[in-house]
Amino acid sequence: MTSYTPERRRPPAGPAGGGPGGAEVDALAYAATHDELTGLPNRTLLRRRLEEALARHREFSEAVAVIFFDLDGFKKVNDSLGHTAGDALLAVAARRIEAVVRPSDLVARFGGDEFVVVCQGLIGEIEAIGIADRIREALERVFDVEGHAVYVSASLGVAWPRNGAGGAGGAGADTADSLLSDADAAMFAAKRRGKGRTEVYDRRMREAARERLETEAAFRSALQREELRLAFQPVVDLQSGRVVGVESLIRWDHPEQGALPPDAFILLAEETGLIAQVGAWAVREACRHQARWERAGGDIWTAVNVSAHELDRPDLAAAMSAALEDSGIDPRRLHLEITESAVVGDVAAGLEALRALRAQGVTLVLDDFGTGYASLSALRRFPLDGIKIDRSFVTGAGSDPADRAIVGAVIDLGHQLGLEVVAEGVETEEQRAALLELGCRLGQGYHFSRPLSSGEVEELLGR
Repeated sequence: MTSYTPERRRPPAGPAGGGPGGAEVDALAYAATHDELTGLPNRTLLRRRLEEALARHREFSEAVAVIFFDLDGFKKVNDSLGHTAGDALLAVAARRIEAVVRPSDLVARFGGDEFVVVCQGLIGEIEAIGIADRIREALERVFDVEGHAVYVSASLGVAWPRNGAGGAGGAGADTADSLLSDADAAMFAAKRRGKGRTEVYDRRMREAARERLETEAAFRSALQREELRLAFQPVVDLQSGRVVGVESLIRWDHPEQGALPPDAFILLAEETGLIAQVGAWAVREACRHQARWERAGGDIWTAVNVSAHELDRPDLAAAMSAALEDSGIDPRRLHLEITESAVVGDVAAGLEALRALRAQGVTLVLDDFGTGYASLSALRRFPLDGIKIDRSFVTGAGSDPADRAIVGAVIDLGHQLGLEVVAEGVETEEQRAALLELGCRLGQGYHFSRPLSSGEVEELLGR
């Protein structure tokens, strides 16, 4: 069985054959095939070595696998500690990866915080998964970066050739790019299941990856063609039924699939970096509609969801201020709903972001409360005006003693902290009555109204 030892941070050789300029030529060749920061092979050398490995796989049935992964949480290191710290983290990560793979494995930096390991001479496919597990465990250990304790994890995708030995030259024969694409698809699937996981490629992932690319292209076009719109679900006084506010919900008017809810595209927007553009549009649009309702005499507020990715934006407070100034609305009537997970992962950063938003005069609400992320001490520290009880608890509030107890405790906690409490997902009269009995004043859900257009909200206020 053929194997090889990959080049790892090998310094340029001396003059080739003793001829003049040989050292310079070697240095240039080395720089062209290796990453300057980590000393690992770069994409160019990776593809070359992977094609050679695939040729041996086809000719000699030599087992080969690709492990594709990146560092979960790397962006936060760059944003909080700076790019120099990020570079230091990548360099240390590269050494850890090399330390846990086999001598015959090629470790390459694919770009950014992405790495690839090409495994040859495997006993079986299960061995590649074992190598991936060792890499993940090595990267989960704390990093000392410029005196800071830094924690990251890795999401890994594993793939091997889909055609067996003797598949050379035929239609559908594996190439370096197709195998890397398969491993990348598996990594994406790992991220969808949760960070710090390993996923093995299967054919469904290729279809999912293709669909994702198509959806991304269509979504980018949707932003240009202004296919996004807002729908508004009323929040009502549970006693009187009076509308006190609305929650803005993004809809994508897809030319073929019709109106798509946020679940169909928000995650994609976050992963592609488009969420900042979408979020900025949603705030401007919500403020515009709020101003329209105020001019018509409406006495309500408008809520907009803000994702964890948006909280990382350094210009978020400035963009919020511009939207408020352009619309002329009372800042207190703009409610920003932030999920627990967006602020409790890095409490210090979350606190800073919320304080910057609070300085604009807006109302801050913690969304989906009760889903298990926030600690009571963190809740006390955040500059909040309200909390929303997650619908999963509201569903059983009228019939399940455990859910009723949890909802009652959350309502009492909110009131003791001086927070307004809104119950989400009220679907039945039984739930409404139970919430009122427990002391909750506000609620929203299909029991009161489906999401409405801006014009329908205006008509509702008129009635």
